Amino acid sequence: MGGLRESVGAVCLTLHHLPKPTLGAVEGTAAGAGANLAFGCDLVVASRSARFGEVFVRRALPVDSGETWRLPRLVGLQKAKELAFFGDWLSAEEAHGLGLVTRCVGDGQALAEATRMARRLADSAPRALAAIKRGMNRAFEATLEEALDDEARALAECVGSPEFARAMREFLAKRGQGDSRVIARRHGGAATNPGRDPDGGATPRTRPPRHGGGHLLRHTGVEGSRQALRASASER
Repeated sequence: MGGLRESVGAVCLTLHHLPKPTLGAVEGTAAGAGANLAFGCDLVVASRSARFGEVFVRRALPVDSGETWRLPRLVGLQKAKELAFFGDWLSAEEAHGLGLVTRCVGDGQALAEATRMARRLADSAPRALAAIKRGMNRAFEATLEEALDDEARALAECVGSPEFARAMREFLAKRGQGDSRVIARRHGGAATNPGRDPDGGATPRTRPPRHGGGHLLRHTGVEGSRQALRASASER
């Protein structure tokens, strides 16, 4: 039994603690450990003809792959017991309704959709994604106070990252472009210097907001991040 714990357990722990989102793509039947391997991923894409089953009890076995820990967290204690006690099959749509499957797609499209999602995540912010996953994984153990402290620490780490600086530059650039288009529409031509429109209303400003990215970038500590968020909220 030690070998089973080491091999299956190692995979489960790796999926859970990996500081990157994991995705599973399911076509056809996922039974027993196969179903649990899919449910151990952060996101699961399944074709509409896929099915899932906790079939261990049909073989006179208890569930494995950490499912006594994971399944109640995903579907609730009573539903988890029902699935494990009876070992009945779930269609992809039923699994989706329970929150075990993230997206249902047409047959033969699960891997393509999971790959598309993975590419989006790969283009995202790795530090932010790692912090989100870490916090979500602790959701059932941490107190609200601990969660708030963890979020503040993660925010401070991310605010000082190159990804945050790049994201803020892109956000402010897009905001400036959007403001210019609004001003151009209001004046019926090319973008003009922002001021007040002919009706006396204020036009959108193209310069960064007073407490936008520049303000946040000046704070690097946990308390600094909290101050930055409070300042941004007060400006709204």
